[in-house]
Amino acid sequence: MSYLSGNHWIISDISGQKIRRSQAVKDWRGLIMEKDNWSEKHPQLDIKPRAEDISVQDARPRQSDTWAAGQGPNDTKIEF
Repeated sequence: MSYLSGNHWIISDISGQKIRRSQAVKDWRGLIMEKDNWSEKHPQLDIKPRAEDISVQDARPRQSDTWAAGQGPNDTKIEF
């Protein structure tokens, strides 16, 4: 191998082996590795979530939690 300027030794982030810079590539995560270990970014990682409509249709205000012990005017009412 003849001399190439900038073709220094580097350590692969994947295998940990010493390789020449001309034989290395950087992947989408920023890791430096051998050309044969390189893989594309998976398409599922680029999917953006859609906003969901979580509103309730025909919503009503909450009713008070009242329980009546009987039907008469002197009967006890219990509020929760």
